[in-house]
Amino acid sequence: MYYILDGKKIRELMEQQNMNVSKLSELSGVSQSCIRNILNEKAMSTRINTAMHLVGALNMDAETITCEDLLKLIKEVNV
Repeated sequence: MYYILDGKKIRELMEQQNMNVSKLSELSGVSQSCIRNILNEKAMSTRINTAMHLVGALNMDAETITCEDLLKLIKEVNV
């Protein structure tokens, strides 16, 4: 399953945590180019694993990530 992530929401979360693309990439294991594409809303879609890595790196404890947390970052489902 693929998701389109809300780049504006991710950017907002990054700003709240004083995090840049490089740091998010380092923490999430997601490439900087992929993150930039998401932030600029150029990414066509992303896999659930990528979304989960980004959510976790944005300081949402992996054990407490809920579907609601993920849904906050998703613009559309079933692309």
